[in-house]
Amino acid sequence: MAQEKHNVKRSKPVSTALSGRRPRRLYVLEWRGKGSAKNLRRLPGYLGAWPEPPYTYLFFEESPTDETRRAVEDAFCGKMTGEYDLDFHQWQQVRPASLRVGSFLITAEPPGTPWDEDHHPIVLTPGLVFGTGVHPTTRACLLLLERIYGERVFEDVVDLGTGTGVLAVAAARLGARRIVALDANPMAVREAAVNAARNDLQGTVFPVAGRDLEAVGAFGDLLLMNLEWPSLKGVLAQGAWRRFSLVLAAGFLSSQYREFLERLPAGFRVRDRLAVDGWEAVAACRTGP
Repeated sequence: MAQEKHNVKRSKPVSTALSGRRPRRLYVLEWRGKGSAKNLRRLPGYLGAWPEPPYTYLFFEESPTDETRRAVEDAFCGKMTGEYDLDFHQWQQVRPASLRVGSFLITAEPPGTPWDEDHHPIVLTPGLVFGTGVHPTTRACLLLLERIYGERVFEDVVDLGTGTGVLAVAAARLGARRIVALDANPMAVREAAVNAARNDLQGTVFPVAGRDLEAVGAFGDLLLMNLEWPSLKGVLAQGAWRRFSLVLAAGFLSSQYREFLERLPAGFRVRDRLAVDGWEAVAACRTGP
């Protein structure tokens, strides 16, 4: 992929601040305004920054001190608009020690025995971004991805809004050779890199920081996008996704399926769909040039 002009940064497979731990509590500072979190990394208990313009959410595993607050004020213009003290379980749906979804086994630790073609482990480090496999949209995507690969193996895949990288790892387990795991959230890119490494997929799954599909140029023939409905609608309104021969889209309720169909342009049709607990996953294929 010759993407230098887009200033794409591939994440290094380094450990996240959690390093596989689940903190008991999360302390979150909500800041409205521009700035950089680079100088905050050495603050006590600092875990990372989650940008959602015009806001930035700063995560700590220790209650922020006055010194921490002054450091944030120095790093950002604007003002603090919220402060939250959460139990980790409130923030992240925590799965059991292992979770089976179709042929996939999602676990926090590598299985003790080798696996075969009918058993696909996905090792995920507990972290701050979403994608533990618990939510119905993730489970629907995994099950539909299995059906897709049962008919054809797509080697070049883009996972837009990768989160933990769970779908990227799943595609690799099913036979994909190159997966770009794209996310605008630097915390997600770092966690996806850690999870790629934990699954021994550093040469197959490539986490990339980017806000849209322009970051990957012409790469890929299968697009995965399990996104929140407002974000998914925004992507569908653009044209970049239409070059993919097959798109797996999820993140909306069954009651919103008709609206999804209305947003599907001419030249695409629904090839398959699957619902889990009222949440849809849809495979749409291109029928024309």
